Amino acid sequence: MEQPAIENTNLGASVSKDGAMQTASPQTNQLLPWIIGCIVVLIVVVIAVVAIILSSGRDDKNSSNNGALNPGYTNAADPDLITLDPNAIPLIKSMPADLSLMPITNEKFGEYDRPYFDYGFQVEASSAAPARKNPQPTFILPMGTKVRALIDGVVVGVPKLYSNDYSIHMATDENSQYIIETEHVINPLVKTGDKVKAGDIIAEVSDYDAHNYSGYGLVEIGILKGGNPPSHICPFLYLDSSIKDQTETALREFYQKWNTFKGKQTYDTSLQTPGCLIIEEVEG
Repeated sequence: MEQPAIENTNLGASVSKDGAMQTASPQTNQLLPWIIGCIVVLIVVVIAVVAIILSSGRDDKNSSNNGALNPGYTNAADPDLITLDPNAIPLIKSMPADLSLMPITNEKFGEYDRPYFDYGFQVEASSAAPARKNPQPTFILPMGTKVRALIDGVVVGVPKLYSNDYSIHMATDENSQYIIETEHVINPLVKTGDKVKAGDIIAEVSDYDAHNYSGYGLVEIGILKGGNPPSHICPFLYLDSSIKDQTETALREFYQKWNTFKGKQTYDTSLQTPGCLIIEEVEG
């Protein structure tokens, strides 16, 4: 007579061909959880590695699009792409003149007796104006010194100033909110709408206030940010890599030479960014 089927409820047993019950070895039962655990850990590790790779790819893409100093740049390494973004602060590719021309002499240079004024220098109150921080680095240079364009771009204005000299305004785009100023110049060689390259001669240093600077002229540079109220940004924070090291070295050397010549600490030689006493924006 045929035997009725018997349900096997022992998970640790198996049935042989002749129907005899066989029990799994204790070693097999002990290894099974360990094997499952290893598989789970391996899956988790693979998922984590894939997530890190994908995240790194996104960060690299964002980094190449933004630039270290200027999140408005399309590509901080490519000037041609930079100029396509009117909301980007353009990188400065030229100083207004050779910085070695700044005089080191016993002649008196105005109230503060210095031939260069850093961005953020504290100007004391006077009958003409309240106390303020200097928004535009100021260079005292020999009369006749040619002034050069700071950036590649277009001239967006050449206004005549109260001092009977001029300011040349440049931008990478006519709609840009950032204006690159070369202020207090005479004999301008450009007009609104002209396209210029960094290093092109655009004017001469102004004779404004020359009587206070022993016959020397002056020129100021600035990055003007539009707004209400407008503000200025330290231009030395936005030097193109082609002139950054050279310019910072020239400023540090000038600081040291002037301090040594005068026998006192007129300039701070420890500035992280030479030319910027502060890095905050200056209103106005």
